[in-house]
Amino acid sequence: MYRLLKGSVLVCVVVMVSMLLAGCRAADSAAPELEFVASMQVDSGQRFNVSLGVRNGGDEPFTDYQAFNGTMDLTTAAGERVASITVATLWRLEPGETAWPAAFEGRLEPGAYRLAWLAGDYGTVTVDFTIVELEGWLYLGEERILGPGGEEILGDGEHGALQSLADLARVNLAQDLGMDVESVTVVGVEETEFADASLGVPEEGRAYAQVLTPGYSIRLEAGGTGYEYRASVERLVRVPDGAPAPDPGGSPAAPGRVSIQGVEVVSGEAVRVYGVASLPGDACIETELYAGGEP
Repeated sequence: MYRLLKGSVLVCVVVMVSMLLAGCRAADSAAPELEFVASMQVDSGQRFNVSLGVRNGGDEPFTDYQAFNGTMDLTTAAGERVASITVATLWRLEPGETAWPAAFEGRLEPGAYRLAWLAGDYGTVTVDFTIVELEGWLYLGEERILGPGGEEILGDGEHGALQSLADLARVNLAQDLGMDVESVTVVGVEETEFADASLGVPEEGRAYAQVLTPGYSIRLEAGGTGYEYRASVERLVRVPDGAPAPDPGGSPAAPGRVSIQGVEVVSGEAVRVYGVASLPGDACIETELYAGGEP
């Protein structure tokens, strides 16, 4: 669920992920059916929160709670550990009953993360997710749920794992246009590559990593007009009118070229030309300025 309120309050973005996993037990014993649940959100204080849940999805009570030995590990995409929680014991769970034995709260920088919530023989659920920046605020972005064998479990929604990014873009556009979110539709989501981390939409006074950046182009329609948002692991941004589109081959600037995105002229003071380039690091750029055909 998304609700964006600009000003002093930022309402949470909530994602629920769950999966049914049968525990491995001897053939002559009833195997408990446990569902591992991770409820995640970014709250109004810009803190990441996750509540860890276990639901008894079987027909018999879960009585082996003293040997539960559950753990949660939160790591960056590079494998650096951010947080770890151990849940040694649980409690008796009747069929259909859910326990919430642990929670974590902390600040995360924009980027990609992995959360693993598991308990020995009873099962595991792994969630790959991103924290993205939109207009200076942090939100949950793309998420992907993985099974115990590393297989992807498809989520609900038109675009699967990308639905959260598309929905966030829809809500943001609806708020900017002053209309109901139902009036904004997703036309398409395309994987692409940008020349740098600005996604072709740089903000004044902000530096961006000058590396090829994989991401997505999210195309929306509202009131008969088309709009575009661009997303990466760390950023979601609305594309202003007139901004250059990513090259269909994957990069807005072909190797060895400079693409000019805009020119600003301050009378009697300066001329500022900005854009993107895909040149070697030791390249030297020579510029010439003409007025009325004269250099």
